Amino acid sequence: AETYFGVADIIGAFLAGLVLRTTPLANIIDRYIQPVSVVFLNPIFFANIGLNINLHYISPTLFYLSAALIAVAVVSKLIGCGLGAKLCGFSFKKSVQVGCGMICRGEVGLIAANKGMELGLMPSNFLPAVVVVVCATAVITPILLRITMSETPSLSVREVTQWTSAGFRKLPGGLPRALVARVVHNKE
Repeated sequence: AETYFGVADIIGAFLAGLVLRTTPLANIIDRYIQPVSVVFLNPIFFANIGLNINLHYISPTLFYLSAALIAVAVVSKLIGCGLGAKLCGFSFKKSVQVGCGMICRGEVGLIAANKGMELGLMPSNFLPAVVVVVCATAVITPILLRITMSETPSLSVREVTQWTSAGFRKLPGGLPRALVARVVHNKE
C-alpha cells in the first residue's frame, strides 16, 4: 500500500481485509487469524507502543497538553458526528448520542501517532499524551452514552439496523445505502 499506492499501511491492511471478506474462505481465515491476533499480535502492538513512551517526558506541560487534546477529541466528535447525524435527519437527542458513541479513539490513534513519530512529523515526547487521550476517551465514551441514553428505551438489533438504514437512505449516492442494505440483509 505504501510502496505502490502511496497510502498508509493501515489503509492497505484494511483494504486487504475487505477483499478477503468477500472470498469464500473469509470465515476460515477469520477463525484462524482471530486467536493469533488476540494471543500474539495485539499484545506485541501494545508492548511496542509502551516501549516507545519515554517516562522522562511526563511533566505538568504534558498534563495540560493531554487535557487540551481530550477536550478537542470529545468536542470534535460531538460536533462532527453529531452534525452528520443531524444532517441525515436524526433528532437532536439522537444526534448527540451518535456523537457520544463516536468519541472513543483506539488503536488507529496509536498507529497514527507511532507513524507520525517514525516519519518525524511528531516529537516522541507527545506520545504519552496520545496514549492518555486514547485511554481517557475509552473511559469517557460509555459514561456519556449512559447519560445521553438514560431515557432511551432499549432497542433490538433489528430496530437499530432499521434506524441506521433510515439515516443512510437520506445520504446522496448508492454506496452507503448498499452497505446498510447488505448489513440489514445479513442480520435478518
